[in-house]
Amino acid sequence: MKASVELERQVLDFTGALPSESRRAFQRALRQLEKGKGDVRPLRVGLEGFFRLRVMSYRVVFFRPEPLVIRCAFAERRRVVYEMYANLLAGG
Repeated sequence: MKASVELERQVLDFTGALPSESRRAFQRALRQLEKGKGDVRPLRVGLEGFFRLRVMSYRVVFFRPEPLVIRCAFAERRRVVYEMYANLLAGG
């Protein structure tokens, strides 16, 4: 059964500003995520309960509020994504 993938505003804004090749890669990766596929790993150390989806040199942080719902909460370049999202969660 396919999951519903929901994108937060930050993810929409981030992917909208990418070059067309990267945008297409995001679209393909999100379609695969709906089917339960993709390069996904659980996060640790302060981000337990969240997962990351790898798309080229970018990462999407997501969580599952319900079994068939995937909420993509944050997207950024790999080198900064986890620190930036942890800061947002901490209110910084």
